[in-house]
Amino acid sequence: MNDTGLAYAMSQIPLHVGVVAASLVAAAVAFSVGRSVPRPSPASVVRRAAAVGLPLVFLGSLLFLALARSWAHFDALEAETEREATALLALERQARQLRPEAHTEARVLVAAYARRVVDEEFPAMARGERPSTHTPELEALTNLWVRAAVAPEYVTRAHDTLDTLYALRRTRAAAVDPFVSHRAFLLGLLLLVASVREASEVLLGPPGLRFVLTALVVLVVLTGALLVNQFSLPFAGDLSVDTDAFVDVVNELR
Repeated sequence: MNDTGLAYAMSQIPLHVGVVAASLVAAAVAFSVGRSVPRPSPASVVRRAAAVGLPLVFLGSLLFLALARSWAHFDALEAETEREATALLALERQARQLRPEAHTEARVLVAAYARRVVDEEFPAMARGERPSTHTPELEALTNLWVRAAVAPEYVTRAHDTLDTLYALRRTRAAAVDPFVSHRAFLLGLLLLVASVREASEVLLGPPGLRFVLTALVVLVVLTGALLVNQFSLPFAGDLSVDTDAFVDVVNELR
């Protein structure tokens, strides 16, 4: 399975199921630490803390960076989706400069494009399929303006809007690929959980406190990993970019 297939296979796991599984893993790691590790001496605590502290901080920083960047990527795709829907409406308004029959044709094509995005492209992207850059609707709209008998400035504005739509489509298509390399990310995650387990072995205090602290840290790490996976695939999983902006376009043009 390639990196994209692995990412989309992970995205099929519902987020609440992933959190429950992370909780069970965190409890298992904490229980294993509590049973297998004797109470450390102060001298060994210092030595082992120095040995595992740096890798733990480094790997934790990488997890935080991956979460921050994937979240920003997700937010950017939401904004780009809104811009694409807004450009569609702008194209319909610009077509009001055409003859009535041409404007009606443009209005139908814009609505058809929005329906295609909602009914076909978003479900396909949720499965990891990349949409085509060109669509029959955009090609027909381009041809409509090529033969339009209106002032050149109107044609130029319409072509600029069409160029914007094509650029936004390319951005949306590129976002089908995972933003974070999942094979490298999973390896880093395993190393981080292993480091957490090593670090927990130097904790002092009663067994109950050690169990709670270890389980909490592992749970935070695994939950962060789940969120990275969700945000890295903006159109798949429980946390995904919605189609509301395009649905609004369809409703407005009815």
